[in-house]
Amino acid sequence: MSLTVIMPVYNCENYIKAAIDSILNQTFFNFTLLIINDGSTDNTEKIIFSYTDRRITYLKNENNMGIVYSRNRGIANADSVYLAWMDADDIAFSERLQKQFDFLENNHEYDLCFTNIITINKNDEVISKPWFSDKCTPVEWDIIWSNPIPQPSVMLRKKILVSNDLIYDEELTTAEDYDLWTRISLNSKIARLDDVLLLYRKTEQSAYHMDVKKALDTSILSNYRFIENLTGEEPPFFHIYLTQFHQVLGYPVVFVNIILLKKWMDKLIRILGNRWDWDQTQLNEVKKNSEVLITNYLRRLDKRILLKNIIFSRKENFYTFIQLIFSLVQRTISKIIASLF
Repeated sequence: MSLTVIMPVYNCENYIKAAIDSILNQTFFNFTLLIINDGSTDNTEKIIFSYTDRRITYLKNENNMGIVYSRNRGIANADSVYLAWMDADDIAFSERLQKQFDFLENNHEYDLCFTNIITINKNDEVISKPWFSDKCTPVEWDIIWSNPIPQPSVMLRKKILVSNDLIYDEELTTAEDYDLWTRISLNSKIARLDDVLLLYRKTEQSAYHMDVKKALDTSILSNYRFIENLTGEEPPFFHIYLTQFHQVLGYPVVFVNIILLKKWMDKLIRILGNRWDWDQTQLNEVKKNSEVLITNYLRRLDKRILLKNIIFSRKENFYTFIQLIFSLVQRTISKIIASLF
């Protein structure tokens, strides 16, 4: 079998039928749907047993072991070249598997790809725009600052896990996906597909939404380990200020010399650019984004503290700040002009 779709499930009687149907109705046919029932106590199992499609393989945890354990069990039991992730309350578009399969078949430099998604609520109502649009920065850059990968939209080559001894960390009860993506990104290129191929259901029952602070704090720790492995040294204390995790948590920040921020950004760009052989277009987009990240950090500072440090700092720091502001203003003006034509 060329592909295994791994679907862990726990007490999802209201949504699992739509999720299973969306996979069985794919235009791509050569796959196994591996469902891991994590000790459900509602009618989930009864719904699963109502299907007779031979592409379904069923495993059951006798006790509720958690989604991380269940995903790892799915990985261990999958005997295929490719693995695709699917949550039991989401809905895949009919061409999802075919498009991801074709991409990986035709682009061997990538071992993982994910798709764009739209968020829906418990009533199937759309509650968000696509996650990303006109995204130009490489995923390897984005993953330094946030989790850009919607877990149930992932397809990957199983060999990237096996050859690097990678599985989910079962000590993590939330944000386990970001931890795994960072470890994969140290060993392989990751591709973002612009097509919206999944409806992602946002519910209060997900581990992330049940404890957002814990998920973000866990992501910060994973990010720290990731940067340490990437650069070979401990990240500077201010690195975390620049991440989305820290911003969402609203933790306080202190003033950091802008020269230090710029040098850190340049170092990361150099390391990643050399590691993944970025072309000039990618480098330019990353440099623009680094300016945005620094500006977002400056916005979070108390304005009196910012002004005081800028005025009384060294000339190089002052000039760097002025150049940063000028660059952002220039880019904003260019966008306004472009929108008029």
